[in-house]
Amino acid sequence: MAGLESQLKKLEAAHCKKKFQGQVSSVAVRVQLDAAIEFALEGDVLVTTKLD
Repeated sequence: MAGLESQLKKLEAAHCKKKFQGQVSSVAVRVQLDAAIEFALEGDVLVTTKLD
C-alpha cells in the first residue's frame, strides 16, 4: 500500500470525520488544503499525513 491510499488509511485510523484529498505539484495552488482550512471551525483539529 503506498501513496494516497496509505495516507487515507492513516486518517481513518485517526478517526477523521471529514477528509480532503488532492495530488498537485509542489508549486500548484493547493485547493483542497484551502478548502479544509475554510471548513475548519474553532476548536477543530486539522490533521495532515504529508505535505510535500
